[in-house]
Amino acid sequence: PRQNYSSEMSEEFAASVGTMVSETHRLTRYPTRLALNYEPFCNLRCMTCSVVDAFSSVTKPAVDTVGAEFDGLLTEQNFSRVNEIIFSGGEPLLSRHCKKLLKFVSDLDRAKNIDLIYHTNLSVLPVEETAIWGKFKRVTIIVGIDADPHSIEYVRYPLKWATLEKNLSALSAFVATIPNLQIRFSYLVTILSLPHLGRALSALTAFRHLGNVVPSLRIISKPSHFR
Repeated sequence: PRQNYSSEMSEEFAASVGTMVSETHRLTRYPTRLALNYEPFCNLRCMTCSVVDAFSSVTKPAVDTVGAEFDGLLTEQNFSRVNEIIFSGGEPLLSRHCKKLLKFVSDLDRAKNIDLIYHTNLSVLPVEETAIWGKFKRVTIIVGIDADPHSIEYVRYPLKWATLEKNLSALSAFVATIPNLQIRFSYLVTILSLPHLGRALSALTAFRHLGNVVPSLRIISKPSHFR
């Protein structure tokens, strides 16, 4: 079911962008909002994940599956009107393309006009990427929890709550120096995560100094066996 769902979503995405892309893979209209998911590589093995490559080894480097198409996106004209970039994955904080794009936009002096949004499991926090965040208009880190401290390794194997605490503590230090940085939480409601929601909400109160810790709830729709 996971592979079938991934295939369906790929076909939906291809159809939705077809009217914006020419046969030469060039944009014919320039968006103001980019939602990018270039590398499906992830270092977790979540039981509800629909990403086919979720079971790749954590030590395996992310495979460059887009090559010239991604480089073709990096033109000044394509970013002339963009005011929001959303990174998802896979795990965007592991993505080489995300880092490359941030540097490109920063070099264009467009960063000050653009909001960045990351959907991340926060299992990693690359210092070289955080160093450039201060140049952007606003940076929102949305941390997917989906479990409480006792069940997180089962639901989001092999992530440990201590790793989340460590990286959230590091982010809180960045908040003091990067005023445009905000941290939010999300929780995917499934038959696996719902029993742990109450305890997860209690555990998140430890991070109240970061702002609003009440997660946005997302109810899974596919695959149907996880509803």
